[in-house]
Amino acid sequence: MTKSELIDKLYSLFPELGSEKAHMVINLIVDKMAESLLNGERIEIRRLGSFALRHHKPRAAHNPKTGQKLVAKEKYTVHFKPSKELKEAINEARDKGIPPGEE
Repeated sequence: MTKSELIDKLYSLFPELGSEKAHMVINLIVDKMAESLLNGERIEIRRLGSFALRHHKPRAAHNPKTGQKLVAKEKYTVHFKPSKELKEAINEARDKGIPPGEE
């Protein structure tokens, strides 16, 4: 699902909200989530999962094209851990023979 599909779904469920406000709501949620992660905070959304930053130390690396050795800089990545409920729902659908995305 894309951001625009999410906005359309919100608008279809709450037409009184209006298209412009539905767009603002989704943007606000995404912006606040990004802001929280930038501040080093963990995000937990019940029944979906949690988002947190993971730190990766500098490491030895190489350019695969030239073979030149280099050092990869330290970096942070966003890690998503699905909730127990989400994992169970996915596995139940699999057990019923329903491919992901076709429920």
